[in-house]
Amino acid sequence: MLNTQQSTEPSEILVGLVFCHGWGMSPNYWQPLLEVLPNLPHLVWDCGYYSPDSTVPEKPLPSPDNSDTTWVAVGHSFGVIQLLQSGFPFGGIVGLQSFLNFLGDETTQPRQEKGLRRMQQQFAQSPHALMTGFYKTAELPSELQPNAAEANITRLGDDLAKLEQDFSDLRDGYSVPSLWLSSTNDTIVPPGVVDATVLALTSPATVAVYPTGGHALHCHHPQWVAEHLMAFLPSVAKPSASLRGRVPVAP
Repeated sequence: MLNTQQSTEPSEILVGLVFCHGWGMSPNYWQPLLEVLPNLPHLVWDCGYYSPDSTVPEKPLPSPDNSDTTWVAVGHSFGVIQLLQSGFPFGGIVGLQSFLNFLGDETTQPRQEKGLRRMQQQFAQSPHALMTGFYKTAELPSELQPNAAEANITRLGDDLAKLEQDFSDLRDGYSVPSLWLSSTNDTIVPPGVVDATVLALTSPATVAVYPTGGHALHCHHPQWVAEHLMAFLPSVAKPSASLRGRVPVAP
């Protein structure tokens, strides 16, 4: 889904956003945030967790010819990894309760491993029941919860297994500014896991934590997330005019 409802002048440089939801979610997950963000160009990925095997997941990327726009990867949870695996030259990264290693570091690893093993065992026994329980644990509002009965078990199972892997090497291809937001009461990706990712980065990173929100921070506090996102964008934007749909930066 591409939003391009804005006029452009030759001297202006735009900032665009590419969104990717996390494991088990759907594109609708971004609705609360998109409703409060300015009218920026954006693309929304669908990882196909609720599409049949015959349907190819929709992961559109901006045209390489669109050099006037600096594109920023915005991923929730496992979504950041999926975005960076595309190899697209993003000018910035925004991680909402995200990670490059789900297990974190030596401090968080024992708890994360235990939780992941439990999820994998429950998924193997009753995947639909696991998904229903996962949404409850994530504190995902009921109106945004996909129908667990329609879940693509193969895709969900494949990506659940990938949470055992360390994707930290992806950072080597992206020496760009990043923003990392987390919730204190997130029991799926605790702030410590996010911190472990940030500490391993070599490029500038900004971190902010909200006390509530579960694993669905922007669903409960979209304005807070939007404010941090908009404050971050000037750090990656090329000089642009202060017009609706554009990010003003100091000359």
